[in-house]
Amino acid sequence: MIAAAPIVNKPEAPAASLPAVRPWRTALLTPLLVIPAVVAIAAWFDAPGLFRSAAGAVFLLMLLVCVVTDLRSRRIYNWATYTAALWAVLLLAVAALLPADRTIEWLGRVEPARLWIARIDSVDALFGFGVAFGIMFFLFSTFGCGGGDLKLLAASGLFLGPERVLEGLIDSYIVAGVAALCFVIWVVGPLAVFAAIVRSATEKIGLPLLFLGPQRDLRPFLKLGMPMAPFYAIGLLTAVYFRPL
Repeated sequence: MIAAAPIVNKPEAPAASLPAVRPWRTALLTPLLVIPAVVAIAAWFDAPGLFRSAAGAVFLLMLLVCVVTDLRSRRIYNWATYTAALWAVLLLAVAALLPADRTIEWLGRVEPARLWIARIDSVDALFGFGVAFGIMFFLFSTFGCGGGDLKLLAASGLFLGPERVLEGLIDSYIVAGVAALCFVIWVVGPLAVFAAIVRSATEKIGLPLLFLGPQRDLRPFLKLGMPMAPFYAIGLLTAVYFRPL
């Protein structure tokens, strides 16, 4: 009688995955290629001053990446915001070291060398970071906004300073609110939204309006999350356009 050989389960090969370090490395190195191109195009078309600087190019790149990832995967990744913040700090340090009277001529435009690097100083950048971080941390802890939103706005403060990042944040939520209202009107209809608003206002004063018909609960639609990065981009770019650096 021949004994059966024992069955040995071979360990499964680990699933292949992309190295986690790749997006960080790409995010750190991509600005080296993007900065000259964006600054040249902005100077050629006489764009607002921020975009004619290296810091502005990195800011635009950060917004673009965050909008794409938020729309595709509903996430704003650390490798996009942290690396942009690191670039902001490095560019601010370089701008601070340049002599104030040194100028650079490029594409027929002569400007102080510092302005080609960054449009705000380190103090404004620090205040911008603090204002954005403080407001977003309050929203994060109170209303549960995403941590990626907090990091995106805090990093934006390093590029824009306190006034523009605050204006951009306000503009962002105005645009997002209008978009959310339009979405609800599109889904349930304008009459249902109007009836819900009127009913909510009259019931608080003890005056129910029965002729409006049965109440439709709009809370499920209002609780639907939506990617905020596109609205942040619209708000921040609007603030820069109307208050150029």
